[in-house]
Amino acid sequence: PSNPTGACYSGAEVIDLFTSIKRLVLHKIKNPKEAGEFVVKLAEYSKKNGFLGLQNKENEIEKDSILQKGVKLIVDGAAIEEIEQVIAQDIQSKVERNKRSAAILRKAAEIAPAMGLIGTLIGLVQMLTELDNPANIGPFMAIALLTTLYGALLAFMVLTPLATKVERNSEEELLLNKIYLISIICIGKQESPRKVERMVNTILPPSQRIKIFKEE
Repeated sequence: PSNPTGACYSGAEVIDLFTSIKRLVLHKIKNPKEAGEFVVKLAEYSKKNGFLGLQNKENEIEKDSILQKGVKLIVDGAAIEEIEQVIAQDIQSKVERNKRSAAILRKAAEIAPAMGLIGTLIGLVQMLTELDNPANIGPFMAIALLTTLYGALLAFMVLTPLATKVERNSEEELLLNKIYLISIICIGKQESPRKVERMVNTILPPSQRIKIFKEE
């Protein structure tokens, strides 16, 4: 983002922007259906082997995910109420950071054409000062035109699509984290894997609902 954008937000918020872009755009978000199937199997494993047995599954859990954090808290013996509170707060914090990152990108997209226009005015001023030297008019005119072009391209082909991508992937991440939260609570309460499946299906879209266990 340009300097005027940085003036609208704190340095920490701008740094968070790049973290959000790295997490939401560059890294592939796990498919919600696959995640649902995984947590049901994880619940089944926990039911058979106990909470400590979950340590054997840590290498299969997505690194730095809400699920990994929740499983570690369960293994450490934290109360389920505390786990739910910590995880829910973590999810909310991520949602707020993602919204702020998208807002920064959209603000940068608003400012970019104006910055391009400023470049155009500077180029026109330089061109007018060289009216007695026709050889220099062409380069300054090119600068005047190109800065507007670059500002528009940056706004409408880079920043705005990137903001939309961050918002969309943030929604997908939230859905995934809701699946993880509800599964962590169920596992922590030692609920049956069938119940975990039912609870996960209340979150998943109809087309992605899982069916691991046969109906009784």
